[in-house]
Amino acid sequence: MAEIRDVTKVARDAAYVAVGLGVLGFQRAQVRRVALSKQITGRAKQIEGQFAEATAEVTRRAKHVDGQIGEVLSKVESTLAPLDRYIPLQARGAAKLTRVRVRQAASFLRERARSAA
Repeated sequence: MAEIRDVTKVARDAAYVAVGLGVLGFQRAQVRRVALSKQITGRAKQIEGQFAEATAEVTRRAKHVDGQIGEVLSKVESTLAPLDRYIPLQARGAAKLTRVRVRQAASFLRERARSAA
């Protein structure tokens, strides 16, 4: 009978050890989960900051490009406008069309620059 009690005690102790190890394993997994969650959250905030910086830089450069396009367009217009009186009447239509195409190209480039911002 003593042997049955010893086997029962050993079985009970083994069950307690198994449950204890399970609890410890679960707690360790929870600690690791919390640590990973903090790590991921920190990295996500860092990436958000970098994205915001990149967006601001693209916006700044797009505005600069828009300004440069405006300057080039003004120079082209101011250079071509006085030449109209020297161009033969038959060629004035082509000169006007050229200015229209330059304005269209500038408008297209400006729109692209604004949409990048």
